[in-house]
Amino acid sequence: MAIQSVNKALRFQKGISLIELMMASAIGIIALLAVGSVFLSGQKLATERTQRLLVIQGINEVLRYIKEDAQRAGFNGSQGNSLMLSGANNVISTSSSSLAYTYQKPDGEFTQVTFALDDSKLKMCESTGPSPITSICTPVPSLLDQHRLTVDSFIVTDNPLGSSVSSALITLSLTASLLDGSHTQTLSTQIKQRNWK
Repeated sequence: MAIQSVNKALRFQKGISLIELMMASAIGIIALLAVGSVFLSGQKLATERTQRLLVIQGINEVLRYIKEDAQRAGFNGSQGNSLMLSGANNVISTSSSSLAYTYQKPDGEFTQVTFALDDSKLKMCESTGPSPITSICTPVPSLLDQHRLTVDSFIVTDNPLGSSVSSALITLSLTASLLDGSHTQTLSTQIKQRNWK
């Protein structure tokens, strides 16, 4: 009797049909496509964010460096007066796309620094010597990674802080992008020109 019930049970069991197999495969492919699409869009978003942050970080580092170095502009040791570049009217000499200054280091050496936009690159020129420098130096290729970033603009504005003092608030605005022109970012910083008098 037990053998008969087993035979009956085996007779009513069937395998999966071709249609059921095709439906299961189609549902599996749709699920894989949905998961793959979410993964690829997440990867694309992460890549976009990384590229944007690369530009922002590059600009931020350059502006921080310029601001920190420019705080020394005009320092003349214990001489009691501010150092100025030859022919300059202010401690920090500016144009619409450059700034330059000089200062004395603690070891007595004089340093002249210039930052200028040239050929879509922000270039820095620094000369050091035992006396105030009037010669022109050779600039470094670019402060930003020239293999990945290009400088779109470098704008320098000078706002005097009153009529009786020679202090000024200098605003630097730097715009850069990737070499293909994407991910353009602009950051600004302000430098208060010191008087060492």
